[in-house]
Amino acid sequence: MRYHAGRTGTGGGRGMALLEWQESFGVGIKALDDDHKHLISLINELHAAKDGAGDTSGAASIVGRLADHLRRHFLREEEYLAKIGYPDIEQHRDSHAQTLERIESFAALALAGSTGEALPRQILDFMKAWFLNHVICSDLKLRPYFFAKGLIDSPFSDSRRHGSLFRRLGGHLDVLRIRWRIVLLACLPLVAFVVVATLGAAHRFETAAGLAKTQSVAVLGIDIGNLIHELQKERGMSSLFLASKGDKFGGELRQQREVVDGTRRRLAGTTMNGRDLIAGSEAERSLQKVQGPLSDIERMRAVIDRQEIQPKDAISFYTTVIDGLLSSIDSMQGMAENASLLNDISAYLNVMRMKEQAGQERATGAAGFGAGRFEPALFKRFLELSAAQAIYERVFLSFAAPDLARQYKEIGNAGAVEEVASMRRAATVAVLSGEAPGVEAPLWFKAATARIDLFKKIEDAAAHTLLSHADALYVEARRSALTSVVVIAAVLLAVIGFGALLIASIVPPLIDFTSSMQRLAEGERALDVEGVTLRDELGAMAKALSFFKEKLIAADLMSAQGGVENIEQMRLLERKEDMVVQFETKMAEFIERLGGAADTLHDMAGVMTSAAQDTTRRATTAASATEQASANVQAVAATAEELSGSIFEISRQVTVSADISVGAADHARRAENAVGELAQSAAKIGEVIALINGIAAQTNLLALNATIEAARAGDAGKGFAVVASEVKNLAGQTARATDEITAQIGAVQRRTEDVVEVIHGVGQVIGQVREISTGIASAVEQQASATREIARNVDRAAAGTAEVSVNVGGVQEAAGQTGTAAHKVLAASEEVTAQSLALQDLIHGFLADVRAN
Repeated sequence: MRYHAGRTGTGGGRGMALLEWQESFGVGIKALDDDHKHLISLINELHAAKDGAGDTSGAASIVGRLADHLRRHFLREEEYLAKIGYPDIEQHRDSHAQTLERIESFAALALAGSTGEALPRQILDFMKAWFLNHVICSDLKLRPYFFAKGLIDSPFSDSRRHGSLFRRLGGHLDVLRIRWRIVLLACLPLVAFVVVATLGAAHRFETAAGLAKTQSVAVLGIDIGNLIHELQKERGMSSLFLASKGDKFGGELRQQREVVDGTRRRLAGTTMNGRDLIAGSEAERSLQKVQGPLSDIERMRAVIDRQEIQPKDAISFYTTVIDGLLSSIDSMQGMAENASLLNDISAYLNVMRMKEQAGQERATGAAGFGAGRFEPALFKRFLELSAAQAIYERVFLSFAAPDLARQYKEIGNAGAVEEVASMRRAATVAVLSGEAPGVEAPLWFKAATARIDLFKKIEDAAAHTLLSHADALYVEARRSALTSVVVIAAVLLAVIGFGALLIASIVPPLIDFTSSMQRLAEGERALDVEGVTLRDELGAMAKALSFFKEKLIAADLMSAQGGVENIEQMRLLERKEDMVVQFETKMAEFIERLGGAADTLHDMAGVMTSAAQDTTRRATTAASATEQASANVQAVAATAEELSGSIFEISRQVTVSADISVGAADHARRAENAVGELAQSAAKIGEVIALINGIAAQTNLLALNATIEAARAGDAGKGFAVVASEVKNLAGQTARATDEITAQIGAVQRRTEDVVEVIHGVGQVIGQVREISTGIASAVEQQASATREIARNVDRAAAGTAEVSVNVGGVQEAAGQTGTAAHKVLAASEEVTAQSLALQDLIHGFLADVRAN
């Protein structure tokens, strides 16, 4: 039978199933599920028989098969319950026993003929309600136990095992209450948001800290730049001082040295404060490298004061120190992480590089103009410094902010810039013409210094732009970080508030529903279902619960009405009980009268039985005697026939034995004579063979001697040698033939031995003939015994005939007694019949009263 998932219900139409299998009925054990499916088929079969779709006469058979199937199913289910150690197994067994008792009672009523409309309908109503209760309220609770023991071998409907992956995973969250599921639902995105926002805020705070560090590093770089600027001045004045042999610029040089020392002290203080900021960085290593040259400034100043160094060497010393300081600023550039801030730092660094190249140009030009001419190498260096400034200028303009670039372009039209450009051209013309430049060194130095001062203003502007930009970025980063913290806190509060509101709108109604259902299950009906006015799914659930409560109240009313009807039925049962008592009293009287008649019948029946037994015994004896007589006569006839056959067989066996004996003797004699002759022939052949062997040996010897003699005779004996050779060959052939004859004689001798064995066999045949003769004698003896047995059987037949005559007389007497008893039994039977008719009328009346009431 095919099963499929579907609804359950009763059907009033022909062929409509009362129950249909659903996957949700499965318990996970194939054997139990198959039992349930077969149970459904039996219920539907009984339903079809009741409605006329099947064989209505087979209702009793279907109920019987239903009882048998339930008995097997209960045994199988109890085996599984014992296997899994189910705690309520005894309760299960009691329920099984009660159900089986009820079904067996139904089966008994059905077999008794109660197969009308009432009984099958009661069975169907009971079986439908019992099946749903048995499977849904009882067996489905076994699934977790089967699953825990690993016994599941059949699929069943379970949201945790079917459907999408998310549905199966979500089914395992039933360990959490709905309140905590909602909290979890809100917390997961909230935690993700908090993590992301916290990381963003942390990054902003980190950016602000980096910008603060960049500010401090920028201040340090500006102080380094100030020191570079002052060292550039000292370098130029030292070059002029050396070029004038100490006659000029002595006072200005001392003043500049004091300015440089003050700048150095400020830088030392700034470096001490920002040591932690640059610790372990390339900037710290660059500053450490330049500390050596800075500490040698005092020694270099003393050398310059004593005029013990050339201007170019002094310039080289100061340039080395300044390059080291520039390198430390350059390494600080890598500590900035903001792209726009890196542009400002690059602009500041390139304007410093450009100013440094201008400073070196000032010192180089001062040396050339002070000497009145430019050496080729000095002029080449002069031109390289001018070109380097142009390169740094282009780089500076590419990184500089628009305002800073505009300020730099404005100084391009200043007089100092034009004056330095004019002096460069004059130096170039002087070198090309070989004449003096026509420019005094102090004028060059003054113009170059004025130009460098302009660059210093641009440098200060670039430093100001860098610091302002870094400060603005720091303020913005800190404000953004604080804003992120505020936003995170606000979102947290909003989510927590909304989550609490959401929980308050869902969990309390659910708790009320749970409480209401528990109270309904405990029997309370006068309760108010909360949430009926809600407009969401919870309101629909409340309405459904209210409807369920009304149905329970209606069911209680029907149960109470059924109780009243039960009271009426109890009264009816009492009336019927009184009628039964009256019936029992009347029946006792009739039974007593019937008992007397039955006793009389019993006595008469005893007499008749005794007589009948005697008659039967005598008749049996007579029959036995007659049969014995007949058997004896038959035995006599058979014995006579056997005797005749035995005599004939004895005659034939004697004749055959004689013939065999004669033939055997004749054959034995012939065989003996043949063997003797054969032995003599073999002996003679042996003598002939011995003679032939002797002749062959002598012939072979003569042939050998003849061959020897022929060899001695030489050519005269060649013919004789040929004859001797042929004789020798003939002797060899004779020897071989003799050997073959010897082998044949051996074969003849072996055949002779076989003949001897045959003669021995003939002797055995003769022994068999003797045994046959002995058997003939025994057969004769048996014939004698058979003859004597015939005589005895004839005597027994005569005695049996006499006994038959005696038994016939006894049979006649017993027959007379049986006739008398039969008349008495007849009278008693008539009395019993009359009493039975009266009893039948009484029973009919009683049943009529019972049916009427």
